[in-house]
Amino acid sequence: ELQEESGLVAEEYVRRGIMVFKFKGNQQLYAVHVYEVTKWTGEVQESEEMEPRWWRSDQFPFDLMWPDDELWFPLCFQPRAAFFTGFAAFPPYEPGCRVVLGHRFEEVEGLDDNGFEWP
Repeated sequence: ELQEESGLVAEEYVRRGIMVFKFKGNQQLYAVHVYEVTKWTGEVQESEEMEPRWWRSDQFPFDLMWPDDELWFPLCFQPRAAFFTGFAAFPPYEPGCRVVLGHRFEEVEGLDDNGFEWP
């Protein structure tokens, strides 16, 4: 998906988190795996999914992002490598909605799909 949406190919990466999202009124759960990429090839390019821009880690434009990003980004962008898991529930999908109905994000010792508490 990284290559499809950005034109980049990850060469060195580590899995940092796994999250589950749910929209009210929709039984589908959406699992998202988060990776830290430290080495890549290719040229970043714009796609239907994104308009690439670089931001300092203390200046992310959270008002332009999914409303839960501000809740889990601190766990992902710590000075030391850490793992995290989490869950967020949203109202029925509506572009621009800034509401999170409920959430839980936490640092964990390591990532193991078998030990993750799925909601």
